[in-house]
Amino acid sequence: MRYSSTPFRLFDFAFGVTLIWAWRLLRTGDGRPLFVAILIGVLYVGIGAFGLVHRAGDPFMGFFVALGSLLLLSAYTLAPREIIWFPSFW
Repeated sequence: MRYSSTPFRLFDFAFGVTLIWAWRLLRTGDGRPLFVAILIGVLYVGIGAFGLVHRAGDPFMGFFVALGSLLLLSAYTLAPREIIWFPSFW
């Protein structure tokens, strides 16, 4: 049986499109996509950390940690201040 990475490529493409959508809305001051950006950032950091442990410190998995951390930092920076201090989704 041959391994196909097509579903994973589509999954990564969907993540990328979602992040671009969230980034554009956050830049305009709309805080609705903040939860999606935080969720994807946490998933990237978690997958990267697990991959670093599981693959014995493979530097490639460090990119996931770095990208997830940058996403969390940019989401925090771009989020409207009233959402950060008094989030309505709590």
